[in-house]
Amino acid sequence: MLLRFVSLFFAFLTGYLELTPFLMLFFINMQWNAVFEIVLYTLVAFFVIVPIANEHMYWELDAYVAKECAALAATDPDMTDPDVCQTLQEWRYCGFSVMIGLIAIIIILTSYFIDNQCRRSFIDKRLIEEFQRRRERDLSRQKKDREDLLLSIFPKSVAQDLLNRQLLKDSSSSGVDSGSLRDINAQKTVARMHQNVTILFTDIVGFTAMSQLCEPYEVMHFLHGLFLEFDSMVDADARLWKVETIGDAFMVASGLGEDGSESDSEDSFIVLEGSKTASRGNTFKVKSEKFHKSSSHKSSALSAIRFGYAALREASSHVMPNGKQCQIRVGVHTGDVCSGVVGSRMPRYCLFGDTVNTASRMESTSLPGRMQVSEETQSLVSELISPSERALDGKSYDGSV
Repeated sequence: MLLRFVSLFFAFLTGYLELTPFLMLFFINMQWNAVFEIVLYTLVAFFVIVPIANEHMYWELDAYVAKECAALAATDPDMTDPDVCQTLQEWRYCGFSVMIGLIAIIIILTSYFIDNQCRRSFIDKRLIEEFQRRRERDLSRQKKDREDLLLSIFPKSVAQDLLNRQLLKDSSSSGVDSGSLRDINAQKTVARMHQNVTILFTDIVGFTAMSQLCEPYEVMHFLHGLFLEFDSMVDADARLWKVETIGDAFMVASGLGEDGSESDSEDSFIVLEGSKTASRGNTFKVKSEKFHKSSSHKSSALSAIRFGYAALREASSHVMPNGKQCQIRVGVHTGDVCSGVVGSRMPRYCLFGDTVNTASRMESTSLPGRMQVSEETQSLVSELISPSERALDGKSYDGSV
């Protein structure tokens, strides 16, 4: 009987060794506490539920073991019944308990380590995903900030052209940081010819004398407040574009067709693309294109006139640092201009042509608190305003205003 029991024990041990890998695969994705509960329920079922459910068979097995113990004692007088029976009973219960305990310990430990590894992998994956999302958000924010910066400095079409050049340069030289405006604008120069653009200049009367008597920070604070109001008026009309401020001078263009909105008319302009080569110096290529204007020439001129009137009213409501009421002169002229980005370090969007010079002369010869309009501009808005006529002679302009 003891030999049979030992052979049964080794058979069970062999089955345990072969069955353990399959048990590992079954419990590999379970948490260790769930595995512990399963093993605990198995032990309870083996030692409690099975004996209760099979009461007669269970006790018959005990009687059979006692009978075998008596037979073994009769054949071997050196062994006593209590010792043999006790040993067999202990092997019967303890053997299965040890096997189940070993299986439980191995499965629980394996599940515990695998569960920790899975948790760490899950956390690492989420951290990597969150890092990638943050990086994408940062890149998108930086791209938007760069686009907003370009749109605040240049018109939409010019800014888009600079961004397209940057994309082409990034694709051709990947891995190299070339995001500065100097690098973007160094390879090609684009000049656009615009027809019937209305240029407006404003200038503060007595600014030079006032700036000599007042503190610089007071002058700067005054200009900042005044030009902020001018900027808000420019932003309110899509036809207007603030070109630049030079000292106390404020320059506005209307009808450039750079706002990118829907147009009700078309006009042609000339694009000059200039590139510098080592052998031939500067070379230029001229091509004719079409662009959509934001409004008609009359509407553009009217927008400039309205801005001039609003600027006169706004300036009169401000007081200069010397205590005097602010007065400005306004000059307006309509004609053809050439626009383009000049320079590579701190590039600027500039307008060139006799139209700009004439508009500046209209301003410099105007009266304080008045707006002087050229004959070309007045012909576009003659149905809306009734100006008083003045004669103006000079190198840049010869006509009535």
